Amino acid sequence: MNNYTGKPIFPNNIDNDTTPNNVSNKSISYSDNSIYPTYLTNILRLNKKRKVNIYTSFPKMSDNKKDCFSGILEQVGHDHIVISDPNDGKWSVIPNIYIDYVSYDEPINCNNS
Repeated sequence: MNNYTGKPIFPNNIDNDTTPNNVSNKSISYSDNSIYPTYLTNILRLNKKRKVNIYTSFPKMSDNKKDCFSGILEQVGHDHIVISDPNDGKWSVIPNIYIDYVSYDEPINCNNS
């Protein structure tokens, strides 16, 4: 039986109705169409279907490989980006953990208003 109540449990007699910083533990919900403007992934979501250059590095590879993926930004997930290359039809799924930075060759939308 699952007894999860949705509230975190902190050890050492910390009040379970507050976080360690004494901030109220109230959840914030957003509608499916809203975008919280401070997250990088949300800026990327605002600019889907645009040409993008994604610069990556893969530190666990023997040559510390760096790469640039260019294409149309198709999807943005919590932990990955999907781009398509219209020149060769190739699609790439890039884990966010390997992304160094992203650039566009045109102005981008940075807020949802």
